[in-house]
Amino acid sequence: MNAETVKWRFLDTGKGNAIFNMAMDEAILSSVRSGVSPPVFRIYEWKSDAITFGYSQNILNIVDVEKCASNGIEITRRLTGGRAVYHKNELAYSVTGFIDDERFGGTIAGTYRSISAVLAAGLNDRGIGAEITGEKTGAAVPRSRQPEPCFLTASKFEITLDGKKIVGSAQRRFKNVFLQQGSIITGPGSEKIADYMIDRDLADEYGKLLAERMIDLRSHSRGQFSETALKDSLFDSFERAAGVTCEHGKPTCEELEHTKRLIEERYGSEGWVKNHG
Repeated sequence: MNAETVKWRFLDTGKGNAIFNMAMDEAILSSVRSGVSPPVFRIYEWKSDAITFGYSQNILNIVDVEKCASNGIEITRRLTGGRAVYHKNELAYSVTGFIDDERFGGTIAGTYRSISAVLAAGLNDRGIGAEITGEKTGAAVPRSRQPEPCFLTASKFEITLDGKKIVGSAQRRFKNVFLQQGSIITGPGSEKIADYMIDRDLADEYGKLLAERMIDLRSHSRGQFSETALKDSLFDSFERAAGVTCEHGKPTCEELEHTKRLIEERYGSEGWVKNHG
């Protein structure tokens, strides 16, 4: 595919709950995959605290579901892989594109690298000083005691700030298209995943490690941080990387209707949350 001919939509869908946010990403994926929509770069936020977990994970082995319910913490499964994430103060993103796109497609690693370059450029345009990691790094925890929370490790082509993880991402591919989802940590809260882990001894260990290996933009900038300015920078950096004019837009009526169906049939259902992995 000639990258110069690929048009992109840029969507800022604001704050939504976890079920809506995950369903919307799948609705957009379906729209792009069917050729109804061009590729999409989406920005969104979280209306309330939530936990999402990877497509192949068994949540019952990781998180205390009853404790989450009693504390009003919404839980749902992501369509992408990766590990459990506690969502609080974040600016989330998703990129849905074609695998044969010259700028954002190619291998899984190549797509990670291209998208990370966009995110790092957007952060650095705000004077944040983000870096893209080289080889995988992580905490020295026993393999038998996995899975660790998402923000405990920094994989190749992920983004760090002062040597600590600031962005977490996960990707999945569907024949000719890919979906990459991720979160930029804007404030404290992601470390609260340890409060809901079933293995309390392991949770204490991970809680300490998360505090050592994570950083958030608000703490780093001593409160001098603007989500609106960062959104603008991310759009600008994505448009530069895409090499085309991106269209600001809103989800289509069809995408919104598909999102509603997915909420009812999948992301809000107990079967999807508890029994899929």
